[in-house]
Parts: sequence; structure tokens; C-alpha cells
Amino acid sequence: LNAALSAAAADIRAKRGVVDLVVLQADLPAMQPSELTEAVAAARSGGRSVVVDHHGTGTSALFACGESALDPRFGPESARDMLIQVLVHSTANGRDCAPTSIPTPISTPCAHWE
Repeated sequence: LNAALSAAAADIRAKRGVVDLVVLQADLPAMQPSELTEAVAAARSGGRSVVVDHHGTGTSALFACGESALDPRFGPESARDMLIQVLVHSTANGRDCAPTSIPTPISTPCAHWE
């Protein structure tokens, strides 16, 4: 999955230039279009964002905006791996990471980090 997502991201950016990339899990029926718009806007301010699932271990969404690399790491404990990655990216670029929320499949708030 990670290799396929990375290849797709590279292909899209090779054809379209700098674009925002979003990877969403298929099981987000509670998500409203306005929430997705809000999440993309928040991701743009930091370049990369991740939405953790309601269990706190998986990833519901991954955002790579502007020139930020997608670098997906889906799999066991993906939330931990991707949060560390996003925090390192944000810190390296002088940004503070602030939490907000977005509904998960069962409409429970989960962590979203710039």
C-alpha cells in the first residue's frame, strides 16, 4: 500500500506539479465535506498532517500539501510513526503543532496535528 501510494503521489505531481495530496481511509462515513475542507486548510498551514483513528493507533487520513512529501507509513502503529514524522517535519520548519479534531467513523474526535 505504501509503495503504491508513493508511486501515485510521484505520478500525480510529475503530471500536475505542486498539488495538495490527501489519502483517506474508505471507512469515514461520518466525515462531512466541510470537515474535509477544514482539514485540508489546516494541513496547508503546516504542509503535512495526519488524522489518527478512534483507537489511537491507526491513521484515518494523511495530508501532504504544497511541496511536502507524502511518505505514507500505513501498517501496524501507523499513527505513532506518522505523528513522529509530522512532528519532526513541523519542528524542522519552525512550526508549533496544535491539536484540533475531525470525526472518525463513529463520530468521536481524534487527534489531528499540523
